[in-house]
Amino acid sequence: MAFRGGVLGFFLGVSVAAASGYSYLLSDYNHATGTVVKSVEDLQKSTNKLRDSHLAIDNVAAELKSLRGDAATREELARLRGEVIKAGDSAQSAILALRTELWDLQQDVNLLKAKKQ
Repeated sequence: MAFRGGVLGFFLGVSVAAASGYSYLLSDYNHATGTVVKSVEDLQKSTNKLRDSHLAIDNVAAELKSLRGDAATREELARLRGEVIKAGDSAQSAILALRTELWDLQQDVNLLKAKKQ
């Protein structure tokens, strides 16, 4: 009977030790799984941030490319400056011609006044 009690005690001890070990292993597995899941979620958040930053950079690059196409070059600005100067000179010449014509008209009016008197 002692032999059966010893065997029964042995099996009971092994069962308790196995259950305790299994419980510890299961707890450790759950903790490790939770840690991995949290790391994956953090990685997903970082990936989303990186993707959003990449999209923002792409948008800025596209906008810069379109602005470069719309921007005037130095040569274009120099050409436009020359055209503006020519237009100003033409306007100045026209003003001088009109002043001369006006002066001539005033002289004619003065002559007509002097003849009437």
